[in-house]
Amino acid sequence: DRLHHIELSWLMSPARRAEISRTYTRLGVKATFLQQAQGTWLDKLKAVLRNYRPSGKNSAALARALILGQLEFQVRMYRQSFMPLADAPLALLDSDNHFPRAGTVALQSLGIRVAALQDRFLTPFFNTFVPLFDDLMVHGNVVKRHIERNPDASVGRIQITGDPRVSKLAANKEAAQEERKARFPAFQKVCIVFDFHSSTDPFHNATAYG
Repeated sequence: DRLHHIELSWLMSPARRAEISRTYTRLGVKATFLQQAQGTWLDKLKAVLRNYRPSGKNSAALARALILGQLEFQVRMYRQSFMPLADAPLALLDSDNHFPRAGTVALQSLGIRVAALQDRFLTPFFNTFVPLFDDLMVHGNVVKRHIERNPDASVGRIQITGDPRVSKLAANKEAAQEERKARFPAFQKVCIVFDFHSSTDPFHNATAYG
């Protein structure tokens, strides 16, 4: 009862929601689909006005207010959507890049600690990568040092846990080598290309690294 799987229902189709629900029911884990809070144009306007600071260059001040107002509006909407989670002590994100940053800030504003797992190796090296987590688990020292030098990053603790895919690959290494010898005995090198999603079941696709 202490572990809940949370999905943002407005980011997926009804068929996907039903499939995820069946999967986690089978695993004995409660799945909760949060509903999106509905804001109005008046809410957006109020957010812009709260962030408007007149200056000598009013066009720049307005542009700044529009950007900050939109960010504030997004955080407020996520915060309302996350209110059913207000008593949760910890949110575990399975991707450091796919979860909305406004959603991360909203969780933290509710007093929920946010921990994330590095998903793809290259993502932390992109200029658009802005981690805002309390805890971030990364693949190794190179990534850790790069994030520590990122002026836009705000991470309380960075812990090196390695790539979660490695153990699955290692477990299947011997079988893969035997299969290679059987299928391609005449070749010194074999290149295997995997599609992005190789399984029709989202849950098993997430664990089918090998």
